[in-house]
Amino acid sequence: MHPSPHILIVEDSKTHQRIIEHVLRTDTDFTFTITDSLIAAREAMSSESFTAALLDIHLPDSVDGEIVDEVIKKKIPAILLTADVSEDTRRRYVNKAIVDFVNKGTIEDISFAVQLLRQIHLNREIHAVVAEDSLVTLSLLTRYLEVLQFQVHTAVNGQEAYRLAMQYKPQIVITDIQMPVMGGIELTRKLRREFSRNDMVILVVSADNDDKATSQLLKLGANDYIVKPVSRENFAARILLNIRNLQLVHNLAEANKKLQASNAKVLNRENLLNQYKMVIDRSMLVAKMNPGGTITYANERFGEIVGISRENLIGREYAHLLHKDNGIEITEQMWKTLNEGNTWIGTLQDESGKTAEYISIFQDITEIQELREYLQNELNVSVANLKQAIVKTE
Repeated sequence: MHPSPHILIVEDSKTHQRIIEHVLRTDTDFTFTITDSLIAAREAMSSESFTAALLDIHLPDSVDGEIVDEVIKKKIPAILLTADVSEDTRRRYVNKAIVDFVNKGTIEDISFAVQLLRQIHLNREIHAVVAEDSLVTLSLLTRYLEVLQFQVHTAVNGQEAYRLAMQYKPQIVITDIQMPVMGGIELTRKLRREFSRNDMVILVVSADNDDKATSQLLKLGANDYIVKPVSRENFAARILLNIRNLQLVHNLAEANKKLQASNAKVLNRENLLNQYKMVIDRSMLVAKMNPGGTITYANERFGEIVGISRENLIGREYAHLLHKDNGIEITEQMWKTLNEGNTWIGTLQDESGKTAEYISIFQDITEIQELREYLQNELNVSVANLKQAIVKTE
């Protein structure tokens, strides 16, 4: 694991400092150091280690963007913040070893810059394989990817790239079309047999006259393509877009797994509850009453015992169903217990805390009582026989 992100912020505007700090604290758990000048940034870099930087390119003591070169020398990935979006400014910085440059006109712009910080931190765990037989282009693409903080592995042909892909399981493979030993078309075909579009991004680097081959590669499973000569800005934008899409797919798949697991637990609990209810309904008598003693629910077993259908039980007074010899006594005892706030059989309350209804659960003890009487008779007979035997012996 790489160290937790620690960000260097160089910004002389107090307003933008507050906005950047707010977005970082709200959207990330990154630590950061805020400076407002080139001198202060130098002092911070001499005493602290930074994983990335947000840089204002126009400072009181760095009017020509000297701060950018200082940070690049320290090999700190840099995102440039500027209100100057002119073409001259873009051309001046576009080919430097920076992550990107972002307009700082609104809080949405700052949020985008912070998203880039979060992405390049995630990139540190991502492997990328580059297959290119031109050493100049290979070096260029490698440098672009390393600035974006990917772990880069290089190959000069498709066969070597395939071996690296099987070894490192990269999320990104960048391939030229025409290469010795194995070209980009065969490499893409072989990779897609092993890795789906949801597991790996394949980006094709093609020449202007390779439209047919590019189309073929896209049909074989390549995600995107870029035309030579490769622009750093265009390359970085396409790489980051594709890797974010891949991460989004992974996040959705993970969320779906958790949802399915949660649904399975709910269904399992529901099945258990249904089983409990089935057992209770088979062996117990269940009735619900409102505070006035009117039945609002009864199970089938309850209806069978009292000789009244479930439908006709609803709305009847519970006390009327009790035996005439002890109905009043039991009713008074039950309501006294319940009204004192104690549990007689069970209670059900609404959100206000007032009793909404009562639940009664009974057990049909007819068979138990009959068995008890049978055993008692058997015991009496056994005792009588024993006495007779003793008398005879005497």
